[in-house]
Amino acid sequence: MARSITEIKKQITDDYIANETIIEKYGLDTSKTFEQQFSKVSLESIKFYVIACAHWLLEKLFDKHIEEANDIVRNKRTHTIGWYRNTALNFQYGKDLMEDITEYDNSELTDEEIEEQKIVTKCAVVKADSVKPTLIVKVAKDNAPLNTEEKAAFSAYMDAKTDAGIVLDIVTGEPDRLWLSILIRHDGLVLNGNGEKLVGSGNPVKEVTEKHLKDLVFNGTFYPSLLEQELMREPGIKVATVQVAQAAPASQTLTQFIDAYQPFTGALKIDVDNDLIVFYEVI
Repeated sequence: MARSITEIKKQITDDYIANETIIEKYGLDTSKTFEQQFSKVSLESIKFYVIACAHWLLEKLFDKHIEEANDIVRNKRTHTIGWYRNTALNFQYGKDLMEDITEYDNSELTDEEIEEQKIVTKCAVVKADSVKPTLIVKVAKDNAPLNTEEKAAFSAYMDAKTDAGIVLDIVTGEPDRLWLSILIRHDGLVLNGNGEKLVGSGNPVKEVTEKHLKDLVFNGTFYPSLLEQELMREPGIKVATVQVAQAAPASQTLTQFIDAYQPFTGALKIDVDNDLIVFYEVI
């Protein structure tokens, strides 16, 4: 992990003022630090700061390289969960696989053309509780599900890439629906009885809730308690309590949950005007 610029500079300056020649030339006091004997705007201090910045950048680049190498190793290990996810994201709609090796021949395509064909932008792969070895592959393109033709093509592609004996359950669809009833105890000097800011504009409860759901990773679990914590960090909101939480796939009846909900389709959506009921109390 990269050291801070301050740590790097300190190591350099500590070695510098410990050098006998430097001590003699500058007449340094060995009981004092570099900062106590050199001004921040001195040539020495500026020079060592620039050197420290260069070292810091190099260490950050090494960190990035290690991270990318680990990611490559993790995803290149065949037939792991990571490999299946990476394989799904590399699906190219409308492109044939080479028959012998089940890979794409992209030699005549530009990078832009390849990216245009990669319609799957979100994917999560989880093991199913089943007698047969089954993987649930949840996919979406940006914020929309694959249509019928796209799903059929994707299923054929994944079947061609999958180990014999492994059953794949491809899931794509409209985001699961979420309904919340929240009690907000707020500061009457900051928010009015409708939850709107007295100074400026906007409704913090609606805005924070929308952002919280937007920031959830694909197939991420929604925890009402985490939303409550995020709401209470907003100025003017003293206490936030999710009184009732219900969710279900888009076409199914909402059911209540208590601690957590993981969306069936991988995505979760709330209509803040219709699926969010807020009660405000001044505290």
